[in-house]
Amino acid sequence: MEGRPPAHLKGWGMFAVPAIGRGVSQGWSRKVSKSQSLKEVACHPLCDFENLRLLRALTYTERGTVDRMTQHASSSTPPPPGLEPTHAERVRTLLATERLGSLATQSVHHPGFPFASVMPYALIDNAAPLFLISGMAIHTQNLLADPRASLLVVQSGSDSDPLGSPRATLLGTAARIDATEEIRAAYLERHPSAKYWIDFSDFAFFRLDVADVYFVGGFGVMGWVNAADYRAAEADPLAPFAAGILEHMNADHADALRHITRQFAGLDAEEATMVSCDRLGFVVRARTKEGMKGARIQFPEPVTTRDDARRVLVAMTREARG
Repeated sequence: MEGRPPAHLKGWGMFAVPAIGRGVSQGWSRKVSKSQSLKEVACHPLCDFENLRLLRALTYTERGTVDRMTQHASSSTPPPPGLEPTHAERVRTLLATERLGSLATQSVHHPGFPFASVMPYALIDNAAPLFLISGMAIHTQNLLADPRASLLVVQSGSDSDPLGSPRATLLGTAARIDATEEIRAAYLERHPSAKYWIDFSDFAFFRLDVADVYFVGGFGVMGWVNAADYRAAEADPLAPFAAGILEHMNADHADALRHITRQFAGLDAEEATMVSCDRLGFVVRARTKEGMKGARIQFPEPVTTRDDARRVLVAMTREARG
């Protein structure tokens, strides 16, 4: 069950706030108890190991091994500082890497109902979403009548359960702004094809002034992110290189990953696959004699580039092989 919105956002309940879903969350909390081991949880049909790193309701060891998980909660507890990016940083990273969202507005034609639209966006002014929309569009007419809106952004390109994919809903008020050269450049950088209609007289720029953010990182990971924290956070610098790092490590260095997992996660891994990475560490899915297990492994130092990641992973491999 998703957390309740803050008191100052009463009346915003009609907007699309992402949640795990009642059927999944309630079923999980009924069938997974604090006393169950990771192996027992792994056998549960709702468990997705590619998203184990996203479960905040679990126990971290010094090396980052996942040992146990608690019941699903309405708002998860953040991990100890330094283990992985904060919710605010992950939302900023998500918004920086994606280009498309779903905009929910108050329907003029059907008062009281939300109206959702596909919405390309750019980011300006400390990650405020920027829209280029036509005056003839229903969502534009809705915004002019009531500026309250929410933008849902979901991580794309995932082959796993979509309920395990990170997503965020940004709630705020949208207002028309002048089409300065800076604004035009910011939008065209993200959406080059907009050059064909950016100068049409019925198109205008609207900025969403974010009032609050709700983040879902996957199964068991969710919570409100203060708008000030969202604006102050920065996108993960390793995000542009993450997919390439995963592909390279899994395709060319499977043996090194196995040794690293044994050394730094304390798992007797027969095989290991890197499923995600960020500047602070990475997540592996390991096959052991006891079955599949997941763990998050910290880098010995933050990494911000592909070369940094290579240097650190080579050093970890040498240490792991003794």
